[in-house]
Amino acid sequence: MERFNRNLLKVQPAMPLTKKMKPYIKSEFVKELRQHKLFEDAMGSSSNNNSEMNVPVSRYLLEDYVNYRLRRQGFTWENCPCFDRRPSKVAISMRAMADEFEERYHDQFSNMCQQLHITQHTAYCTFQAVINELFSDQTINWGRIVALFSFSGALSLQSVEKEMPYLVDNIVEWAHTYLTDNLNPWINAHGGWDGFVEFYESGRDNQTGDIWPSLRNFCVFATGALGFLTLGAFLAQKS
Repeated sequence: MERFNRNLLKVQPAMPLTKKMKPYIKSEFVKELRQHKLFEDAMGSSSNNNSEMNVPVSRYLLEDYVNYRLRRQGFTWENCPCFDRRPSKVAISMRAMADEFEERYHDQFSNMCQQLHITQHTAYCTFQAVINELFSDQTINWGRIVALFSFSGALSLQSVEKEMPYLVDNIVEWAHTYLTDNLNPWINAHGGWDGFVEFYESGRDNQTGDIWPSLRNFCVFATGALGFLTLGAFLAQKS
């Protein structure tokens, strides 16, 4: 297995999205994602009144999934905080759901990932654009949270393959910050991460047919957005 050290290099501040960039973060995939039955607000609307946080569990789950995603491709995140832990029931459930999200559309997802020409200057802007658009209608549910984990893992893998392993730490931090600031109140209001396990286990008996939306439009969107953001970052550096 290829091994890398956890180098904490400081990434330069991300370039802000301009009006010209905004059309590139509008995705038909995200619209389909919101409308699909798995992502409907059947679990209830989001609530920001719960002050309790699942911060330790959320952080652990992100580290576990990203580490799992990298190891699946033959990379070892040597200094991952969860490296020596046995995966919890919640972590196993998240792995399974994220795997299903990716594997059902393996060809499309792989093609998209191969075309993600990220740099240390565009990685945060790309992550922020995709995740903000995913939750732009203020609807939160377990399906969208799984999508956040899946995208974080894919972006981490691309960073390592592009010889930028130091970005993995940043991606985990960005995802954790988003979870803490925007999603943990909803998670607590819906049973915490135990509620996610219940959602996963109860869904096993009810899931039939096409439970995931098509990733085709998302793949096109992500590739186009990254290309545009890369160009924008280059021009910003030259100005």
